[in-house]
Amino acid sequence: MHIIRLLAAAFVTALVAAPALAELPAPELVATFPPDQAKIEAPLGEITLIFKAEADLVSVAVITPDQRRLVLHDAMEGGEERKGDVFVLSLPEAVSLPGTYLIDISASVTDLTDSTASSTSTYTSFTIADAPAGEEASPSDAG
Repeated sequence: MHIIRLLAAAFVTALVAAPALAELPAPELVATFPPDQAKIEAPLGEITLIFKAEADLVSVAVITPDQRRLVLHDAMEGGEERKGDVFVLSLPEAVSLPGTYLIDISASVTDLTDSTASSTSTYTSFTIADAPAGEEASPSDAG
């Protein structure tokens, strides 16, 4: 009878401890600026990423309508370690070309107590509107 009680106690302990061994949740992106699928006016010089909890930023790039890839951060290519829940990233150049832009985002979290990690990769997008007809850049006069 004593062995049955020990086995039952071990089983209950395992059930209670199971949630503690659950998988580490991936970072959750809760907001961006520009907002996802927003239509904005040019020029844009920086983006903001807001996560639900502290995350390690792995990489962020903006893909322009003409398919250029503007890297804002890349930890794998020697970029500085960035950890936090809010990141404001300057673009290497302000963007103003009308069209749809994609923001490619990768982030991770690590539990240092047991060395587990979880990551997420996602895209958001925004559109830069065409300039109104009266505000388009005019060609310079050839004098």
